[in-house]
This record gives sequence, structure tokens and C-alpha cells, in this order.
Amino acid sequence: MTLKFTAIVGFCLALAACGGGGGGGSSGVAGAAPAASASSPADANNATALSFTDANGATVPLQAPTLAPISGLTASTASSRLPVDPGALAARAALPVPPPPPKLSALSTTVTLGGPNGRDEASQSISMSLNRDNKWPWTLSAPLPAWVTATPTSGTVDANGTSLSFSPALNAATPGTHSGVATVTATVNGGTATLPLTLVLNRDKRQLVPSESGIGFASTPGGSVLTRTLRVTDNFEGALPWAATSSASWLSVTGSGTTGTSPSLVLTADPQQVPMGVISYATVTLKTSHPGVADAVIRVGLWRAEGGLTALTPLPASYTNIVADKIRPYVYAHNGGTFIDIYNAHLGTKVGTIENVGAWLSDMSVAPDGGLLYVLDKGSGPIVVIDLASALKIATWPLMLKPGESYPQTLLAIRVNGKNVVLTGNGTAYIDGSRFAALPQPFSSNWNFTASSDGRRVFVQTTGLSPASVGAYDVDYSAMANGVLTVKYTAGAGFINGASNGQDIAVNAGGTALYAASGAPYRCSSIDPASLGFIASLPGGDAYPNNVEVTSDGRVICGINGLYSASDIWLHAPNGTLLKSFKFVGYARGLVPRQLVVTPDGMVAVALTDDPKMAFVPIGAP
Repeated sequence: MTLKFTAIVGFCLALAACGGGGGGGSSGVAGAAPAASASSPADANNATALSFTDANGATVPLQAPTLAPISGLTASTASSRLPVDPGALAARAALPVPPPPPKLSALSTTVTLGGPNGRDEASQSISMSLNRDNKWPWTLSAPLPAWVTATPTSGTVDANGTSLSFSPALNAATPGTHSGVATVTATVNGGTATLPLTLVLNRDKRQLVPSESGIGFASTPGGSVLTRTLRVTDNFEGALPWAATSSASWLSVTGSGTTGTSPSLVLTADPQQVPMGVISYATVTLKTSHPGVADAVIRVGLWRAEGGLTALTPLPASYTNIVADKIRPYVYAHNGGTFIDIYNAHLGTKVGTIENVGAWLSDMSVAPDGGLLYVLDKGSGPIVVIDLASALKIATWPLMLKPGESYPQTLLAIRVNGKNVVLTGNGTAYIDGSRFAALPQPFSSNWNFTASSDGRRVFVQTTGLSPASVGAYDVDYSAMANGVLTVKYTAGAGFINGASNGQDIAVNAGGTALYAASGAPYRCSSIDPASLGFIASLPGGDAYPNNVEVTSDGRVICGINGLYSASDIWLHAPNGTLLKSFKFVGYARGLVPRQLVVTPDGMVAVALTDDPKMAFVPIGAP
């Protein structure tokens, strides 16, 4: 037979007591120690010599060298019921259990600095712990990346944990996203435990930001607009000293100020120093003595002429889309074909054509600094980019539509933190030809857009729906990573003033006054830009409002599709007071929706009608 059983190493086994009977001995074994096993083939007399080995293979000595026959038991019964003398267990000894290897741990091993937009200088902390009750020393690897500091860099740690804080050094890093590794090492009884930490720094490009990046002035016999007051801010929301310089003697500027406390920048043009009949250009450069802050540039245009429009001037022209420049007295118009005509709005004359823009042109928008014109081309699907200084096409951006996404019908170019962003009516955004974050879409898939001059506040209006809805967004751009566009939905409202059939929306330069035109009610509505609550109906107006525009000085123009109305547009002061109205559309004709624009100086409005006509309306200086 083969006899097997398990014993406890360190217990004395009185095997001699097992011999003779084996029926009543106790089999209870106390203690917790490594087990040993024994086995041996039996001889013919059912007696055998046993040998014992422990779990590591070492021989375990026995108190009795032999096992006497067990009467009346088979081998299998004896194997399963081998009695042990409890008194022999008194001299037992338990071996110590070795502790687990030392280990450092933390809830998170990634430390991200700079905040969600790369401008936050706050510290971030982690709590790390060691799987030991006693404290043991630890150290942090050196050197750390230049853009981060740590406190402390050494100490002691146990199971209760200890805190380690990291602080960004933004000025030591270039704009973008940086990463590195720091390792915590703990020493335990001559051994070590390590905890690698991933360090990430998001760093935006710090810069001075003017409230407007493009300004248009004019001096004509009909009036002049020669001064503008802007605000200068720091996109890190700090207090930076700034100085402004002009590239032209005819343009004077406020010499200096401080963001936050004295941000006003006044630009004043002197028309006596520029020639007649041409556009003069200048740039204003904003600088700061603070290291690592980028300059800002404002582009300025000045039109000076001996003559110009003195009365409303309609021209027979069949155009479907029109947009105004931001620094020039120009408007750009097309008929849905392949080319774009350029008009000087102060003269009411065509001054050029941009050929071969696309196959089937749609909506257009001019960059806020007046540098580029963006055009939707339905024929081949891209956004076409035109340099306005040369009037040449310089790029085409493919629309990156997702499955089921509608083709955009509208376009708006904004400038956020010095970067041009193009929003499309299906809620997507493009920067330098790449698709960026989409706007959350609480309403429809195609919107009308308007934005504050700094691009930070964007408002949308649903089109052709009943009731009409309006949404508000905060927009931010950061140079961290490869560029990050953040869009936050802040408010939404529908049926404002009973509005249905949304047609157009406009906001003033500062984002503090918002207006909407809808087929109903028969007035343009003034809306609170923060809550989107209804404020008042603008006086004047008639059925059916389909255009609204705000001039650079804050006046508001409301236009209608008034087939039999006595006026087509109404001009209001910034406080809503009705100033004057104009009639230029033929009998049973009206304005084309969203095709009313104003020159950057605010002195001439231009509208498309379904007569068809292009009407130049001198509304005068403020």
C-alpha cells in the first residue's frame, strides 16, 4: 500500500502512539505553519517506515521511526484517519511569514498643469502611499523638466500617505503641450519601490488682445468717421503694461496703458495727410515689457474722397449674396456663379472682379482683420480662401462632413485670441483648413450666425422654423496641443417675442446688444445677450422682417420683405430710438433675406433686392 498524510512542520508527531488500535485517537491539529507530507510503500505485514519532507524538500525528523500495523483497517482507511497524539503537539513552533515587496501607489499617476486652456498657473497635488506601517524615506528624481517645480522633493512615507505638489513655470515653456516623467523612489530595508509620474503642461500663447482687429475709417463730403476706442486685454487675464505704436503718421494712437485697469486704446485718423480717392493703410502694434507675451496687430484702412453718394442709389444687378469688408469701403457680391464682383460702397461703383473662385458660390464672410475672404463653394464642396490684399484665391479647404451631416448654408469668420476661426451653419468649425470642435446643437442643423468683434461671444438663430430659436455660446481658442477650440453653450430660448420663421441675427461689437429679425412678429426684437430674454420691439418696421445689422458705432438697421410697405429699412440709435427710414425696393418686391450689410465706417448700407437690384443707402455718420 501507499500511505500519505499531511503534517505541520514544527509539530512533534508521536507516531508510536498510533500503533495498536487507531480507533479513538484525536485527529485535531492546531497552529498555522507550512505543511509537510509523508509517503512510503507498505510491506507485506502492513508495517512501513515513513520519511517526511517539508514544502521546500528538507527532511523532517520523526519521533517514531516505524508505524505498527493498524488492526482491522485497510490501507485507504488508515491513510484517511491517521490519529495524532495531541500531547505531542505542545512543542510546536510557527515560522514567520515574510512581508510583501514594498510598493508605492497613488490614485492618479498623471499630473496635468496649465488648466483646460493652458493659462492656469495653479499647482496640482497628488497623494502617494507606501504599503508599510512604518515611515520610510523617499526622494524625487532630478532634474525635473524646466517648466515644472515640485514641493517637497524628499521626505518619508507610510501607509497613511503623503502629499506632493507640482507647480507650472509657464514662462519656461513654449506654447503647446509638453510632457515629461518624474520618479518617486522609496528605500525600505535596503530595497526600493518606485512610482513613475507623468507630467503634462498645457501652455497657451500669451498675448495682448484688442477688442477689434480691423478698423475702417472714412472722410467724405457726406460725413466722416475718424476715431475709434478699443479695449486691450491679456488673454491670461493679468495686468500687463502695454504700449501702442502706429506705422503711419496719419494715424495716432494712445501711447500706453495697462490691461485690466487702463485698457482703452484710442485710434484717430488725420485725413489731411492721405491722398484723395484711394485707401490708405496702417497697422497698430501692441507690445508689453512682460517677457513671453506676443504682440498684437490691428489693421486700419482710411478712405478719403472729394465726392461720394449723397442719395440712395439703386443699381440693376442680379446678385444672390453680399458681404462687407472690415477695413475697406468695399462690398463683395456674387450671383451664385464662379466669380465675385467688388464695389466701392461710397461711390456705388464696381472696382474689380475676382475670377474663377469656384463652381457654385454660396455664403461669404470676411475675416475680422480684413485680410481674408472665405466663400462656400457648393459646386465642389470646399471653403475657398481669398487674400483680399491681392484679390487672389490662395487655398481651398475641403468640408469634412460626417455621415448624415448636412451641407452648411451659412458661414461666419471670427477671430479668437489672434486666430481666425470659420464657423459653418451645420455647427462645425475650421482653422487653417482643419476641422475643429463642433458647436453643441440644441436646435437645427443650419443656423444664422453673429459674433462680438473679439469672437468670444457667438449667437445663432434657427432658420425657417416655427418658432424661431436663439442660442448663445462662449468661444475660446488655445495654442496648447496642436490648437484647441472650446465652445460652451451658455443660453437658449425660443419663441422670443412670439418669433417664428427666423431670418437674421446681429450683435454689436462689444457683445452687449443683440437683435433678431423673424418673419413674425412684424418688428425686429431687442434681446438680452446674457439671458436671451426679450427686451423690446424696435419701433418702425412692417411685415416681414428678414434683415438686421448693427453698425460699428452701435446703430441698428432693420429690413423687411415688405411687398407693399412704405419703407424697406429703419435706422435706430443704439438706445433703440427710431432715426429714419428708407424706401428703395420696387412694388411687390422685397429685400433678399440676410443680404443687408454696412461698411466698416458705418456710413453706407448696401442691400440686395429681388427686383433685382443692389441698393447703396447713405445712412450718414453717427
